[in-house]
Amino acid sequence: NIDQHQIEFDYQGDFVVYKNNSEYNNNRHEFKLATFLDHSARVDTAYTLGYQNKTEEPGTTNAATPLGNEFNVLIRKSVLATLFYGTPASSGQFVFDLAHDQQRYPKNDQGFRDTDQSNFTSTFFYRMAPKTRLLFEASLTNIDYVVVTEFADQSSSDTLYLAGLEWEATATTSGIFKLGYQSKSYDDVRLKDLSGLSYSLDMSWQPSTFSKLTVGATRLTNESAQQNIGGSINTLYSLGLEQDFTSLTSINVIYE
Repeated sequence: NIDQHQIEFDYQGDFVVYKNNSEYNNNRHEFKLATFLDHSARVDTAYTLGYQNKTEEPGTTNAATPLGNEFNVLIRKSVLATLFYGTPASSGQFVFDLAHDQQRYPKNDQGFRDTDQSNFTSTFFYRMAPKTRLLFEASLTNIDYVVVTEFADQSSSDTLYLAGLEWEATATTSGIFKLGYQSKSYDDVRLKDLSGLSYSLDMSWQPSTFSKLTVGATRLTNESAQQNIGGSINTLYSLGLEQDFTSLTSINVIYE
C-alpha cells in the first residue's frame, strides 16, 4: 500500500508431469498486476494487466482432439480499467469496466480461434439494507476473429442485461445473484444467433467456523472451438465444501 493506493502482483504456476507419457508434460503460467487508486471520497479507479499461458486439456471444449503430441495452448493478454463513482457503503454506486483481451492459440493449427475481444460493462448498485444491495448491469462485448475464412466469419457482438442482489454476511450466508437476458449476434448471417435466459450465482453458507458450503451457477454464451461453427449457451453448476478438522488439517471438495 502507498497512502490510500494499493498495488498487487500475483503469479500462479502449474507444472504438470505425466509418469508414462512425458511428451504431454506442460507448464501453465498466469501473471497479474493490479493497482487501485483512491482519488477522492467518491471517485476511485483500478487497472489490471494480465498474462496467461495455459494448456487446454481435451474435453474442456468442443475442439477436435489434437493428433500430435501436444495439447492446445492458449496465450491470453488482457487489460482492464475500472471507474468507481461512490463506495460500497454508499446508498448508490456506479461501476464502469472497460476491458480488452487478446487470445491466441499457437499450436496444433488452432490459429483460426484467435480473437480480439473488447468489452464495456456498466453496473449500478443500490443499497436497500445495511448488508444488501440491488444491482443492474448492462454489458456489450465485440469479438473479432483474426482469421476469417470464405466459409464463415465467427465474429459477433454479445449483449447482456442483468438485475440481481448482492448480500454480505447476512446471517451465515453471503453472495451475489444475477438474472437477465443475453444475446449473441453474428456478423455472418449464415451462423445462427443465440439469445435467451442468463444467470449467475456465487453464494457461500457458513453454518459454523469450521464448515463452509459454496454454491455456483452460470448460464452464458461460449465461443465454438471448431472452425466455421457458431457458439453455444453453456450451463455450469458447482458445489463446494470446506471442512476444518483441526488447526492444521482441512479438506476441500468441489463438484462441477
